[in-house]
Amino acid sequence: MERSCLLTVLVSVICVVYNDLHHLKRLSPSLDRQSFKNFEVIIVDNARSETVRKYAEELQANGHRRIVYVPNVNDGYTGGNVTGVKHAKGDYVMITNPDTILEKDTMEKLVRDFSRKPDNVMVLVPKILIRQTDVINSIGMKRIRPTENIYTNIGFMDRDVGQFDAPQKVEAFDGAAFMFRRKLLHSTYLFDPRYFFGNECVDLAERMAKLGFSAYTCPSAVVHHQLRGSFSSSKENDRITVIIIRNSLVHTLHNTDLTMFLRTLIIGICFRNIFGRILTGNNRRLTTVYLRALIMFVTQLGRFSGQPLPN
Repeated sequence: MERSCLLTVLVSVICVVYNDLHHLKRLSPSLDRQSFKNFEVIIVDNARSETVRKYAEELQANGHRRIVYVPNVNDGYTGGNVTGVKHAKGDYVMITNPDTILEKDTMEKLVRDFSRKPDNVMVLVPKILIRQTDVINSIGMKRIRPTENIYTNIGFMDRDVGQFDAPQKVEAFDGAAFMFRRKLLHSTYLFDPRYFFGNECVDLAERMAKLGFSAYTCPSAVVHHQLRGSFSSSKENDRITVIIIRNSLVHTLHNTDLTMFLRTLIIGICFRNIFGRILTGNNRRLTTVYLRALIMFVTQLGRFSGQPLPN
């Protein structure tokens, strides 16, 4: 894509925050340094924080590109990004967590790579590193076992020595940072707000695959993920894990065949993570978490019937 063509493309950057002003203040300068300049920033504030609102107003007053501040109810990562998309005007949309930092050419490399990809490639995945290290957070996602619908980050905790520098098609992707063509939303919705948090990107990737769309890595585009650290308590950690496991079962039921769902439920969840742990006495706390997730899935299944409202 020639530079003149780059100027005609608009990217919408969506960042959902929840009391994340300190992270946002680190992300914002990395956006200002981007070699690609034609983008807007949409800050969706799930906490309706006065300090975040004032910071967004400061950015607007200082002439920082188009900044859109959206106060929002706390409907999680999923609902916040769905709200953000409604305000986006870009040809491409970049979803990024507030605790990320983009290298100066990240956005340009993603936009240029899209110009070389077939129209059915709807998502590009950057190389996500942990903080300012060479340790990989994610370069896409894959199933842990082909017979079960449980995913893991590709390259997680590996040292980056160029082993993933060849672009590749991936089964799914991490929600910390990715870019997609806006026209994807003509064929399907972005996220199901009912998920709140966890496995929403896997759900999207599975729906894309059924439509003949795909996701590829763009390893030359690098994002540093600061990682917010553990939650405030083990109780909060367990609550989030329960939601993630519930969501895993929901998207498996919706997007795969009955055989894959039963294998995931019976082998992946019940046998490996509940009965197997009970029999071996291994990590009883985690066994309880999986049991709670299974109960939540069963009791809330009706809540996930039917399609979500259009994004």
